[in-house]
Amino acid sequence: MDNFLAKIDNKNLIAINPSAKRQTNLWPLDRFAQVGKWLIRSHNIKIITLGSEKDNEKAEQLKKIIEDEAINVAGKLIS
Repeated sequence: MDNFLAKIDNKNLIAINPSAKRQTNLWPLDRFAQVGKWLIRSHNIKIITLGSEKDNEKAEQLKKIIEDEAINVAGKLIS
């Protein structure tokens, strides 16, 4: 957890969970990425991707699309 907090560097945070239980509630990853990139560029926001262990792959994909040092903590904060 200390390593996680050190990466944040006292920036404003926005957490994005790109998963949903129901398929009808899912939003495309590229839309999450567009919003994330805009927040980073316009407001100097740090993006954190969330989810359970089973959501890790999707959260990691979103992190890679955002490209700007997003932090993936899906399945890592609670064990």
